[in-house]
Amino acid sequence: MKAIVLTSVLTILLSVSGLYANEPQNTILCNQETSEFGLKKECISLDKATSNPVGRTIYTYNTAGELQEKVCYVWDRSIGWTGLQKYEYEYNEKGQVTNLIHTAWNPTLASWSSKSQHILHIYNADGSLLAVKKVQVDNAKDGLVAIK
Repeated sequence: MKAIVLTSVLTILLSVSGLYANEPQNTILCNQETSEFGLKKECISLDKATSNPVGRTIYTYNTAGELQEKVCYVWDRSIGWTGLQKYEYEYNEKGQVTNLIHTAWNPTLASWSSKSQHILHIYNADGSLLAVKKVQVDNAKDGLVAIK
């Protein structure tokens, strides 16, 4: 357990130091809107040299402050914002993530893919993480599930 915590701390420190090592290439603009349903935060990345849009991420939080959805887009000059990937989060009564659903954009259909990856988090009665299981779901095939 100590090794996991130490490894996590070192990874975070190295990641943060890497962020400050170079001059940022993009400018990030953020806007947020609070409603009775929670908070919606939109961040747009602009190329610092040209001020052209590069990417856009929308975060949706519930009233408890839990991240419900993260949707990422990229800018395409010819068609505008195009989906890239989407993450949906589900929580248990203790506020722990129980299911993380990742869905990629299907450029052929110009919509979200019918296939998604579900990353299930399994906890014991004390709330300690026991296991993480990856499951692939294809909604186009009547809920066919493949466990990996």
